[in-house]
Amino acid sequence: MLNRAPPPQPPIPPSTYTFSRFQPFIDNCQCCHVDTKPPPTTHVHIPSPSVTFDQEPQQIRTRTFTSNTHPQHDWEQQKRMFLPQRTQPWEQAYQHQPQRRKPVVRYDFLMYRGIPTHCLSLISFMNKRMCRFPVSIFMVSLSLVNIIILGGPVIMQWLNHRLLIGFVVTDRRFVCGLHVYIDIVGSSINSWLILVIAVEHYLSVVKPLLIRKRFKREHAYIIIFIIVLLAALVPIIFLIIGYHIPKCLLVYPRTYQIIGSIEICIVYVIPSMLIFIFSVITIHKLRYRLKNHLGRRIRISILLIIVSLSFTAFTLPFQIHWFISIVQRSMRTNFRLNLFNISFRYLTLTIRN
Repeated sequence: MLNRAPPPQPPIPPSTYTFSRFQPFIDNCQCCHVDTKPPPTTHVHIPSPSVTFDQEPQQIRTRTFTSNTHPQHDWEQQKRMFLPQRTQPWEQAYQHQPQRRKPVVRYDFLMYRGIPTHCLSLISFMNKRMCRFPVSIFMVSLSLVNIIILGGPVIMQWLNHRLLIGFVVTDRRFVCGLHVYIDIVGSSINSWLILVIAVEHYLSVVKPLLIRKRFKREHAYIIIFIIVLLAALVPIIFLIIGYHIPKCLLVYPRTYQIIGSIEICIVYVIPSMLIFIFSVITIHKLRYRLKNHLGRRIRISILLIIVSLSFTAFTLPFQIHWFISIVQRSMRTNFRLNLFNISFRYLTLTIRN
């Protein structure tokens, strides 16, 4: 038998269109409906049946788009609705997937509770009776640094989560690097100031006469100046590298991650381990005083120990996990754990004082 050509297919009417791949989006759309009843508005039909999304249409349905505007505007609106938008990972994480923002601690809590708490700490430690002790100078500096951190990076992230306009509000490279620079400088000063407080508390318990006679307020000012100078000069490389990043992302390039892992050890890991060691030794030395006496000095000692241990407990575990995930490239970065890391690191600024 001779091979006969298939019978010709009837022409597709102008009002039909192929939406087999986008059928779930159309079924959930309120502006598109099956042409069962004539709508009250004007009908706008798509006049180009040759443009299809599938080469072999499996299912053809008739759709009628209703609009009171110009047909060209209506087509642009439907195209933006049906076609998948090209978005960056940070946009999908912060804007199109709000369930990933649920584990983040509310930044408004940090703003409304953190800054007033540190202001009260400033007022209490700047009293005439408290300013005589060098540890009060350290606590005042610690409160000032925490206010700077809460007034800088935390406000920026609070605006992002409120306004949903990206990881950095202005989305500029310099502001991205400046955001990371302020965060690292403030965290460095914070960590090393708490370490100095732990060491001073340990020496005041072990050798109280030496601390009272030799350690003065001028020595405290010198130590604070050295810490601030080193913390401001070392992370300048983050400001330089951050300027060359096209987007301010949570997942940075490999060079930025290597430098960041070194900075994590200097800023968090080493101070936290030393703080924990000195705090445990101080508790061991004060175990008999804590049982028998509850004077004012013992209460201050308990306060300083709580400050040191809270910093270690809320900061060190997440930083160690981030460091291991950077060293071992086979490990996959947990986005939710990174959000927990950021949240708990800022939460310690409120809890400590």
